[in-house]
Order: sequence, then C-alpha cells, then structure tokens
Amino acid sequence: MINIILVLFIIVVFAFALRNSIKHFKGEGSCCGGGGGTLVEKKQLENPVVEKKTVFTEGMKCSECAKKLWNSLNKIEELSVKKVNFKNGTAVFEASRNISEEEIKSAVENAGYKFIKTIPQ
Repeated sequence: MINIILVLFIIVVFAFALRNSIKHFKGEGSCCGGGGGTLVEKKQLENPVVEKKTVFTEGMKCSECAKKLWNSLNKIEELSVKKVNFKNGTAVFEASRNISEEEIKSAVENAGYKFIKTIPQ
C-alpha cells in the first residue's frame, strides 16, 4: 500500500515539473524570479522624437526578462521604450535626443543581457 502511494506521489510531482518545464521553454513561464510580478514603466517623452531605434540583445528567456530590459532602458533620460520582444531579443525605443550606443549597451548589460547592436527604424 505504501509503495502505491509513493509511486502516485512521484508521478504527481513529475507531472507538475514537466508542465512547468514546457511552459518555461515556450516562454510562458517565468525564469527570472516570479510569475509576472514586475511592471513595466510606461514613459512619455516631453520633447519631440528625434530618433527611433531597435536594439538587438541575447539572453532574454521570458516575459519577465523583457520587463527587466524595458525598465532598464527606460532609465535612460529622454528615452521611451515602445516594445520588447524576448523571443527575438529586440527592444524598440524612441528618444528626444541622440542616445549613444554606449548608454544603450550599459542599460542592456545592467539588465543582465548581452548587447548586440542597434539599428535605426
């Protein structure tokens, strides 16, 4: 009887682990410290937009990663993030001043990801 209960317990634990692993690899689970606890900081620019760029990165695995990068980039003065896509490793932003590539690289690395390049939109 105890052997049957033990086997059933192991099967249930394995099923939950498998389900969470599948969600993680599909990008639906959170790999970075919690299930959706981080909020993105929406930011409006006060001055006219002078540049729009896409940032390419490596290392984001889930929506929590995307939120982390969003908030890190938004800390740059006069820059407003419009969208971040963790699946293709990109972030799109607008800025009311010319933002140096070094500022962007620093924000990406501070969020914990690898900076690849930026391109104008």
